Amino acid sequence: MRFLRCSGVLGPAAIAAGLTLVPVIAAAADLTARPGQALQQMVDAAPTGSEVRVPAGRYPGSVTLRRSVSLIGEAGSVIDGEGTGNVITIDAPDVVVRGLTIRNSGISLAHENSGVFVTKSGDRARIEENRFEHNLIGIDLKGPDHALVRHNTIIGRNDLRMNERGDGIHMWNSPGSIIEENSVLGGRDGIFVTTSRDNRFLNNRFRGLRFAIHYMYTNNSQVSGNISRDNHIGYALMYSDNLLIRGNVSEGDRDHGIMLNYTNH
Repeated sequence: MRFLRCSGVLGPAAIAAGLTLVPVIAAAADLTARPGQALQQMVDAAPTGSEVRVPAGRYPGSVTLRRSVSLIGEAGSVIDGEGTGNVITIDAPDVVVRGLTIRNSGISLAHENSGVFVTKSGDRARIEENRFEHNLIGIDLKGPDHALVRHNTIIGRNDLRMNERGDGIHMWNSPGSIIEENSVLGGRDGIFVTTSRDNRFLNNRFRGLRFAIHYMYTNNSQVSGNISRDNHIGYALMYSDNLLIRGNVSEGDRDHGIMLNYTNH
């Protein structure tokens, strides 16, 4: 808190009149949720730049973040979409989602139901250190610039047929985004990216999938230090130019380690 300051000297008459200093709040207040509480009302009330803490417990979704706030989970905090739509939607820039277990999205591929869905308004979203369970798509980047997805564990749905499953991380037109040090187990593709550029996929781990990394129409990008084990194909790189593919591992993949189709330079 800071105070407004007046110039000059206050005389006895002014002091007697009860003149007071006026406080000005310099920082946004942080909020703490209660277990079982629906989070939407709280995040709607959170000022821009504030932090919403989520203690251990179960919280029903869905939750849409419409301003630049941080949603921070403590150990044992679970947001449950209850099988409908997206569990969390990010629809503002500079949002942070960290430290949560995020589970039970809907199962509509047509609507890309996801654990975390980031709209084109979600530039610079940071999604890190979360655990994703029983979602159709783990994380969907639908047009934001410079998103960061790192240190997440994503367990996909193997109770559906392969073509009905969603991807661990699904990306469309998300230039400058970085996907690093995530673990994806089960589902359709580990990372599927299309119509994007200037992306970096670094040091991720994939197992039990169709393709570990699936590139379509994505240029000027890097795939380095990743590990693909026991998938159909490790790295399927198609219709993309100017890629750096370096230091990756394919172990036990059924059909191909690296498959190139109309991939140039």
